[in-house]
Amino acid sequence: MAGMYASFAITGFNILLNWILIFGNLGFPAMGIAGSGIASTLAAIPGILVFVIYIFFERSSLLRYIRPYRILPDMSVLRELSKVGFAPALEGTITNLSFVFFIIIAERISTLAVASSYALINVLSLSFMPGFAFSIAATTILGQAMGAKKFRLGHFATFRAASFSAVI
Repeated sequence: MAGMYASFAITGFNILLNWILIFGNLGFPAMGIAGSGIASTLAAIPGILVFVIYIFFERSSLLRYIRPYRILPDMSVLRELSKVGFAPALEGTITNLSFVFFIIIAERISTLAVASSYALINVLSLSFMPGFAFSIAATTILGQAMGAKKFRLGHFATFRAASFSAVI
């Protein structure tokens, strides 16, 4: 829930700061692409604040899951997470690098190409975000079903989530 509120805060502030800094509204000079970069950087601050506030107010419920007296992580858990998470981490890295190279190419074309590329990437992200959401939900349901030894339920729930994702 905190992640969703942080995303709303970041997006809202990014829109506001882009309007102010790119076009020079509210007495600020028009900064163009530099203003867009500054706005995107500054827009992350409210997102961080959402998490800080969430941790501050939800401290008692979070402490059930976090052992504050343990400084070092459990190495066996860390190894298992590394095995499972390596492929998705590599895929995410390659995807983000491809976006960076795409923006570098657009930058060489024109300022308008960079601005339209960012708009296109944002619209594109709207198309794959529901798929990410359903995949996270399916993974959660599958994990819970497997933990409860209800493998058939996990199988059907995963395919149902995939079907909903495909429809959307």
